[in-house]
Amino acid sequence: MPRASNKQPRVTSQRATGRSAPGSSESPDTGGASPALREKKRSYERLILAAILLVGLGLRVAYLSENAATPEFSAPAVDPGFHDYWARGIATGDWRPPSGQPDPKITTTPYLRPPGYPYFLALLYKVAGPGYLAPRLIQIVLGLINVGLAFTLTRRWFGGPVALICAALMSTYWILLYFEGQLQAPTLLIFLFLGGVHLLSRWSENNRWYYALFAGVVFGLAAVVRPNALSLVAAGVVWMLWVGYRRSRQRRAISIAALILGAVLPIAPVTIRNYVVAKDYVPISANAGVNLFIGNNENADGFFFGHLSGLGEFGTCYDYPRIVRRVEMEVGRPLKYSEVSSYFSDRALDYVKEHPGHTLLLLVKKAILFWGPHEISHNRVIHYDRAFATTLRNIPGNFPLVMSIFILGMVLLAVDLRCAAVPSGETSGMVDQRRRVAVLIVLLVVFYFLSYLPFFNTARYRVPLLPFLFLFGAYGLFRLGQFIGRREFRRVVGWGAIWLAAYGLARMPLVPYTPDLAEWLFARGAAHHRLGELDAAATAFRDSLWINPHEPRTHCNLALTLAEAGRPEEAIAAWTEALRVWPDCLEAHNDLGNLLLQLGRVDEAGRHYSAAVRLEADFPAPYNNLANLLAGRGHFADALELYHRALRLDPDAAEAHLGLGLLLARTGDLPTAVEHYREALRRRPDLPEVYINLGLALKEQGRVSEAIEHYAAALRLRPQDARTYHNLGVALQESGRIDEALEAYETALELEPKLALTHRRLGQILFERERLPEAQEHLSAARRLRPDDVAATYILAQVLEKQGDLVGAVEVLETVLRLEPNHAEASRKLESLRGGRSAPQE
Repeated sequence: MPRASNKQPRVTSQRATGRSAPGSSESPDTGGASPALREKKRSYERLILAAILLVGLGLRVAYLSENAATPEFSAPAVDPGFHDYWARGIATGDWRPPSGQPDPKITTTPYLRPPGYPYFLALLYKVAGPGYLAPRLIQIVLGLINVGLAFTLTRRWFGGPVALICAALMSTYWILLYFEGQLQAPTLLIFLFLGGVHLLSRWSENNRWYYALFAGVVFGLAAVVRPNALSLVAAGVVWMLWVGYRRSRQRRAISIAALILGAVLPIAPVTIRNYVVAKDYVPISANAGVNLFIGNNENADGFFFGHLSGLGEFGTCYDYPRIVRRVEMEVGRPLKYSEVSSYFSDRALDYVKEHPGHTLLLLVKKAILFWGPHEISHNRVIHYDRAFATTLRNIPGNFPLVMSIFILGMVLLAVDLRCAAVPSGETSGMVDQRRRVAVLIVLLVVFYFLSYLPFFNTARYRVPLLPFLFLFGAYGLFRLGQFIGRREFRRVVGWGAIWLAAYGLARMPLVPYTPDLAEWLFARGAAHHRLGELDAAATAFRDSLWINPHEPRTHCNLALTLAEAGRPEEAIAAWTEALRVWPDCLEAHNDLGNLLLQLGRVDEAGRHYSAAVRLEADFPAPYNNLANLLAGRGHFADALELYHRALRLDPDAAEAHLGLGLLLARTGDLPTAVEHYREALRRRPDLPEVYINLGLALKEQGRVSEAIEHYAAALRLRPQDARTYHNLGVALQESGRIDEALEAYETALELEPKLALTHRRLGQILFERERLPEAQEHLSAARRLRPDDVAATYILAQVLEKQGDLVGAVEVLETVLRLEPNHAEASRKLESLRGGRSAPQE
């Protein structure tokens, strides 16, 4: 009897007010319905869900076909490009950086960026091969799985109709499709976030600690993908304290401990790896400090701004080792990555302390940007990526619309839960659980948002929250549909006005932001350039400059493209324009110097290298280039100082080690030259020049077998190098491996028939092997190519004598003596032949 009396007032209250209880027609299991009716309802839901997924798949395939036709698809840059490089290094063991990029030292330093997504991508490369299509296909599948997960979670606590609306929103929202086509982490993060929320909601049902443990593991995996996900663990702890305040204190403590332990489990291997590899305590990644500084300095404006005052540009992760070296030079001692992160954190906190008012305004600005109407660019100008993709452009919807339905749904749900009425077919426990799940989602959204507030904004940071915004939005749309269906027009007008007001507020650009078309065109040109599509790259760079003619970086990239396309005068003009716009552009001075040097305009090249050196370039290339030029002119002392300056800037600059080795070898210090060659090899084992010169130095030291090994290594990297085949042949010949030497010389001449010295050495071997006609052919070729080659001429005389052509032998010997009057052997042999007898062979 008491139980019946407790239920009755709630139902009576519901009917007395004439208001529909929250979700009354959407409960997952209608108590009064027969099992057959419930199963029929589920069948309809499954059919509708299948249709939603099919539509989502069609949109994704349409966008994939467009995306695959863009140059960025197969030539990713910035973070996607770094993820691609990192993943391929894991999958193949090949850690050579892309052309023109320094070594980011992933294998020898703590992780700079979180490793979760690169390892996920590496797994895809291992399983599906190295192509760029498979990762996108897998992410499309994962995106559709996310739709199913969102449907499952929403249906359990908010009913089938709300779940279907949520699934439809997720299946068709354009930016989810967009990021499924990028080598970035949002799609994977959504999967982990939804899984963690589902597990925590199950814990709140039955208080089983292992659900908390598994939720912690999932959130820990998300933190390995993006460390800000640790905020979800904090939100989960707060929520569990709230949910479990009436439960056993011991069981609540065990569950909270399980959640935290679960989060630690995936993170611990990353922490251990960082310590083992670098003896540095970095829990996940070492970029927190520099990102905090980017978000809090005199130039910070809420967006990514990669100029680190006094330390140069931090555009990509390839730049970070250079940044570390500059910090070390400033501090005056070697630093671990954790110490560099602390250095940047301290600079950021010092700025916050000195400028509290500006910091507060900046926090407000960043909060507005995070929830504002714009998709903030970082790696890509997303606005124009969408504008130039037919599929994405024609899908309706934008973030202000998402925010407005989120606000509508959250307010409606709060009002409905406040009514405390129990819908028909539901229990008070089910309504309480709905409240718990709603509070959990709000806490997760708030904590995750707050974790980004100290840093900077970019569109992809808020994408993982979209499923939760859609969940509330779906509830709001469903309730509004109920009001319309019941003709409760006053409520339709009232709640519709709230929706419109929310939409108007969400659309307001309280913080100005303009997507940069010139930047988008620049990125398109850079992608064409990476693919070797030089004409298309030049066109894109020129289009970018038409919009923004004052960007020196674009002028420089145009110049590089034109130089590679064989249009040097146009390239020089482009670099000259870059220097007119920005006279202190170090890269322009260095690259223009390289082109001028190739054109033989050595003095002009030297002036540009010198300009870069005077400007104290923070990269070693101009020092090394100027040193090479000075060494070639015999200014060894100046060249030596420049090589050392280059190595102070970057001890890993392989080209500087190579240049220094060449200089030392020329001055007779072969042991030290060999040391620098070996240092160059440790840094760049893919440089054939190092193997070649190390082989030459070792051979000169009498270490012929080692020289042979290094020549062979150089030929594995550059198999068409005729001169290295010649050097290999010489070393083999001196070590008594004549057959192999013969083969090496022949290969050299197949590749480059005009190697006079190779003809002479091959002729000598053939002469010694009594293959006289062939010997004569090669020795004659050597003389044609180098008429002053005394050795080849003398051996040819011996060949002619051996063949019985004494007249020819005499003529050739006379030539030897004209070239070298003091050639004793030729003089004796000539005298013997003129006397009518043959001299003995030596």
